[in-house]
Amino acid sequence: MEEAVRLGYIKRTGSTHGRRLSRQAVVGVLVTESTGPAARHQVTSMMTAGLSFAATECEAALVVHHVPHIGGMELLHPDQGPPLLRSGMVHGLVLMHRFEPEVVNRLAERLPCATLAHFVPTAKADNIDSDHAHSFALLTDHLYSLGHRKMGFINRRAQSAITRARFSSFIQSLRRLDIPWDMDQELFYPVDGTDAECDLQISKLVSLIKGGIRAWLCDSDGTAYRIVRKLIDCGIKVPQDVSVTGYDALEPQYGCPQICTVRVPFIDMGSTALRRLLLRIEHPSSLPQQIMLRCELVAGASTGPAR
Repeated sequence: MEEAVRLGYIKRTGSTHGRRLSRQAVVGVLVTESTGPAARHQVTSMMTAGLSFAATECEAALVVHHVPHIGGMELLHPDQGPPLLRSGMVHGLVLMHRFEPEVVNRLAERLPCATLAHFVPTAKADNIDSDHAHSFALLTDHLYSLGHRKMGFINRRAQSAITRARFSSFIQSLRRLDIPWDMDQELFYPVDGTDAECDLQISKLVSLIKGGIRAWLCDSDGTAYRIVRKLIDCGIKVPQDVSVTGYDALEPQYGCPQICTVRVPFIDMGSTALRRLLLRIEHPSSLPQQIMLRCELVAGASTGPAR
C-alpha cells in the first residue's frame, strides 16, 4: 500500500488511515440469504458496517441489493437481475454470503468482484474470509488441553464452501495433534430438514457420545446452539457429559449459555473487502487474492474436562 501511494496509484485522504482512489467508485453489494434469521441479521449487519466505514474513508458509494434466494441464480437472467447490474453505473461488486460458483464466475467476468466468506476458487475474484485453519487450531487445542482425545464434527450443509473449508481445517488440526479420525465421527444436522430427519441425527449423536466421543465441533454457532438445545432436551448435560464448540461468536440462542467459539472479525472483513475491491477496480488485471483474517477464542461455558 505504501509503495502504491509512492508511485501515485493511490491518493491519501486527510487522515493517516484513509485512502482515496483517483475517482469516486460506486460499489454494488449483493446480499443473499444466510442460514437463519439470527445469524443473517448479526453477520450481515457487521459486514455491512465494515463496508460502510471503509466506503466513508475511501469516499466510495455503496448500493445494496438483497438477493432473495440462496445461490442467486436469477442474477444471470437480464430481466430478473437488480437495477444496479443493468444500469452500468457500478464499478465493482461485493458478494456477501453464499452464491453459486457459476454466478460468481459470470459476474466476475463482467465486473471486478470480491466475495465475503464463501470462496469460489475458479472465479477471478478476491475473497475475504476468516482464517479457518487458525480458528480450528484454537478450538482443538482448547479441547485437547481439557483431556479430549476423540473429537467429532457436525455441519449443516455438506455442499457449502464454508463448511468444506472448516471441515478441512478441523481434519488438519486432528492430524497435527495425532488424534484418530473415522468418517462416522462426522454428522450432518439438517437445520432446514423435517423434525424426523433432525431427531434421527440427534439419536446418532447421543449414541456416539455414549460411545466415548465427548467433544464435538460445529461448523457454526447456529448449528452448535441447536445441538446443545437438543442434547439438553435429551438429558445430556453440557459441558458435564459432552463439550460442544461453535464458530462466529454470535449472540446466545435458544436459551443456551454462551457457547465456546471463535469470534470472527466481521466488521474488519467488510472493510477489507471494500478496500481490496477498490484496488481491483483500479487494477483489474491483478491476480485474485484470498485474504484470511484471524479470529480469537471465546471460552464460553460449553466445554469441560474429558470424562
